[in-house]
Amino acid sequence: MSKGKRLVLKQLYIKTLLAKGGLYSASFLLCVGALVFLVTALLLILTAVLFGGDGSDAVARTGVFLYAGGFGALCLASIWLAVKMFNKAEKIEEVALISRHNIGDLPEVETLVRGSAPSATAQQNELLRAAGPSTQTPPQILLRATVENR
Repeated sequence: MSKGKRLVLKQLYIKTLLAKGGLYSASFLLCVGALVFLVTALLLILTAVLFGGDGSDAVARTGVFLYAGGFGALCLASIWLAVKMFNKAEKIEEVALISRHNIGDLPEVETLVRGSAPSATAQQNELLRAAGPSTQTPPQILLRATVENR
């Protein structure tokens, strides 16, 4: 399920999904906008060619072609920006939400273990060590469990 994906907490998972979804959505909307600009430019050119008359109104015809060129430039700019946003979305790392089903996929360095037998000392005084092949951990790198009072 989470092979090849980094396991993250809910907040980072949602943030990543929103970032990717936003970039993909914006890219799609820019492509739609580019299509609208292209159709507008083509319709302007077609109108100028078909209904341009005998050519006596060259100034108006030139204006129509300038408008068509402007819409063509907007079309190209929209396509360029859409591709750029799509590529940025593709570069965002895929993540998976940590759940009880994939907790075993976490690397040993990111896992803290506690003794299975109940401790005679209070939980706050118990030291924690990272999971690993060795059970001997120097006291300098042991962690102390803390409880926050809210």
